[in-house]
Amino acid sequence: MATISAILQLVNLVQGESSYGDDTNWGDVTDRNFSRLEKALGEATAKTLTGSDVLLTADEELSSLILLSGALVANVAVETSGRKGFWMVKNACTGDYTVTFKTDAGAGVIIPQGGSALVTSNGTDIVPITLTRASGAGARTKYALKASGYTAVPSDDGAFFECSATLTLAFKPAALLGDQWVCLVMANGGAVTINPDASELINGATTLVIPDGSFAIVVCTGTAFRAVVLSNGDVTLTGTQTLTNKTLTSPTITGGSWTGGTDLAIADGGTGASTPANAFTALKQAATDTATGVVELATAAEVATGTDTARVPSVATMKNHQGIAIAWVNFNGTGTVAIRDSYNVSSITDNGTGDYTINFASALTNTNYCPVFGQISNGASGPIVNTGVAAASLTSAPTTKTTSALRINTGATNAPGLYDLAEIYAAILGD
Repeated sequence: MATISAILQLVNLVQGESSYGDDTNWGDVTDRNFSRLEKALGEATAKTLTGSDVLLTADEELSSLILLSGALVANVAVETSGRKGFWMVKNACTGDYTVTFKTDAGAGVIIPQGGSALVTSNGTDIVPITLTRASGAGARTKYALKASGYTAVPSDDGAFFECSATLTLAFKPAALLGDQWVCLVMANGGAVTINPDASELINGATTLVIPDGSFAIVVCTGTAFRAVVLSNGDVTLTGTQTLTNKTLTSPTITGGSWTGGTDLAIADGGTGASTPANAFTALKQAATDTATGVVELATAAEVATGTDTARVPSVATMKNHQGIAIAWVNFNGTGTVAIRDSYNVSSITDNGTGDYTINFASALTNTNYCPVFGQISNGASGPIVNTGVAAASLTSAPTTKTTSALRINTGATNAPGLYDLAEIYAAILGD
């Protein structure tokens, strides 16, 4: 009894037979077989794809060359009936979607967009023999200079991108680019950010930054991307990094901390310590009157004592030194009283002729301060004037001498009564 071959389904007549089915004689059987051979080896099946899966007919899948084209709006599967055989499948489709050539019930192969694949079926699954990606300028590496953002496509397989500015290099979906798609990226003018499609990852992250002056080899796995970054100089490590048996020459550490390593000596440009506090202790030296160094700020009490030679006063505590006036004023005591200049004096109260109250801006520590006065004088042509603390008598307590105010009088030594003076000076020494 005649049999049918598994792959091309040719009729094999046994001795004595001359017909098969509708082929009523030996010649018709032979014509049938030659027709199938012609179809398999000399003709192509062309299919236009959009967004729906396609099941090849028995006649269509007989051709060993399958030509696919069309603008894809979804991932598409092109299916065979499951018979054994081999096909050369060329994918000329466009759109960010994949074409899978498979059996109707088994696994298949993603055909690279713009490329082709020689595949075979074992009756259950389609498996690749060879894959040829989008050729572009051929199988050789293709150089491309990029000065602004760009999205890599399947035909960029094997491309060498030189990026001359800070930019983002995006990728089409990993499934579209295909397993083993690869490119080389050089950052030569700014950092380059690798940004895979949508939620896809590169080295487990959503983006990868290639520092300026560095290279990266990027490989697609079909579902994600992996990259190796190579530096021609400085390397920037971010996050938590573990370096084993590595030698770092003059590293710069910005923020964070350094643990588990030998501290870089001060002589080598380091701090000699791993923590800020220890580094400060290692670096500082005491300042002297002949050497630059580190000094501690004195407290207000230490400034007031004035005997500590290892500390210095700040601007805020300098006033506490016993040898510095804690308040002073130069004012016009005639007409409308007016302050010309002062320190720690808020106002002057005019109590009457030759009678004034100096009001302090900040209260003094106690009332045991020492007032020092001066005033304008016209010498021998007039009375000799003076200024003093106001009091009811020479033996009584001051009228007003508090931590917030001091009352003073101006008068003459050779005439009774008080006088308004054009310039009156007062300085307060004490705490």
